[in-house]
Amino acid sequence: MHHRLRLPLLVFALNCFLVCAAQAQTTAFTYQGRLSDTNVEASGPYDFQFALYDVLSGGTQIGTTQTVSGNTVFDLLKP
Repeated sequence: MHHRLRLPLLVFALNCFLVCAAQAQTTAFTYQGRLSDTNVEASGPYDFQFALYDVLSGGTQIGTTQTVSGNTVFDLLKP
């Protein structure tokens, strides 16, 4: 009987480990590029709009445009 329980307990323990090790993804991200506003480096508060399309160019928008207001843009290259 001892050998019959070994495999189910091992599978259960492995399952618990995998479930505990998984972490939820957040919606935060870091943009590493260049943002400009009228040919000047962007810095200060900005509102961002995000839209998802089904192809790279000329596609159909999926869902609605999401607006995130009051984001602070930093120019890390300025002294």
